[in-house]
Amino acid sequence: MEMKYPRLLLLFMVCSVLVLLTASNFISPVRAEHTNTVLIQESPTPPSEDSSEVGSTDGILLMGAVIVLIVTIPLFIERKK
Repeated sequence: MEMKYPRLLLLFMVCSVLVLLTASNFISPVRAEHTNTVLIQESPTPPSEDSSEVGSTDGILLMGAVIVLIVTIPLFIERKK
């Protein structure tokens, strides 16, 4: 018995395995309702003391300027020679 579409069958099998493996990541065999463990946080998480402002890009701008200077200064020195 000769197979008419061996590549198509192989492609279908590979795709099926990929779909099943992907689906198995989202389907948990043990549901949270049936577990006996209780996850309770003993103390509240302390608030983070972040001193940066939301949307502040001063540090990024300064670092960009430093990088530009590091790259361009040697180029100008090389051209003068």
